[in-house]
Amino acid sequence: MKTLTLYLLPRYLRFDKTQPFISITALLAFFGVGVGVMVLCIAMAIMNGMSKEFERKLFVMNYPLSIYSTTYTGLDDEILHALQNHFPQFLFSPYLRYQAVGKVGNTMNAAMVFGVDMYAESQINEVVRKAFESQSNHPSDTLSSEELIKQREQHITAFKEKTFSILVGKGFEEHFGLEVDDKLDLFFTQLEPSGFSYTPINKRFTIAGFFESGLRAYDEAYTYTNLEALQKIRRVPQGVYDGIHVYTQNPMQDIKLINDFLITEFPARAGIEGWWQQNGNFFSALELEKRALFIVLMLIIVMASLNIISS
Repeated sequence: MKTLTLYLLPRYLRFDKTQPFISITALLAFFGVGVGVMVLCIAMAIMNGMSKEFERKLFVMNYPLSIYSTTYTGLDDEILHALQNHFPQFLFSPYLRYQAVGKVGNTMNAAMVFGVDMYAESQINEVVRKAFESQSNHPSDTLSSEELIKQREQHITAFKEKTFSILVGKGFEEHFGLEVDDKLDLFFTQLEPSGFSYTPINKRFTIAGFFESGLRAYDEAYTYTNLEALQKIRRVPQGVYDGIHVYTQNPMQDIKLINDFLITEFPARAGIEGWWQQNGNFFSALELEKRALFIVLMLIIVMASLNIISS
């Protein structure tokens, strides 16, 4: 191939003084194809990079795999322990979630409250883990990995000792002007009788720290508290969960293993989905845009090729 290329280049691209117009036309057509290929490569590289960046941003607050209940009773410790024993290489974090409205003074803001086991959650959620590391009196880059882990565990232990502690996002902090140890009232959608009417359940939480995901929509809405806090508010028995988040290095391959296990051991009780399935419409739109751009740029190359043929 190299020998053929070296043979064709000087034969067809060298400048012919007797027919300068044809030589110039051939050179222009050649550069037209080259520019078309260059534009195609650059455009596809930009699109691929943009897709990867979107995936990285979405992945920050989206777990690799999520197990959900297919019955009204939810998931329980039996399923959780079975998964932990059968897949010791994966990390699991059970959770409860509840919609609420946060109130400080006369200011209110909608919130999604997640009740989690902070030890398990900090292992699979980088945002939560960094929130506890940032509470250190020393910059994290000045501490060794052992000291950092020790301080993080101390902060998590202090968090769990106060049942109604809560982590909120930077958006929440800015919206309410909150500081650590401030109080945040949360009004939940569940109603309870009070006198002659029904009123929403209200609970006051203590701010234990702040997290920053880089996505304002999450920072303004997501909050994390102890699993026991939401169990008491929702009156859910201990050991019952809305779902289980799963961390694995290869979620697209491992999702089939877990799904087969759930179908075999717990039929019609639990299902599983990946983060790419939760945001399927968004990534389908990106893929469609990438294909359309590829077709348009290929037409540029075809047009330049036709110029060569016509010459």
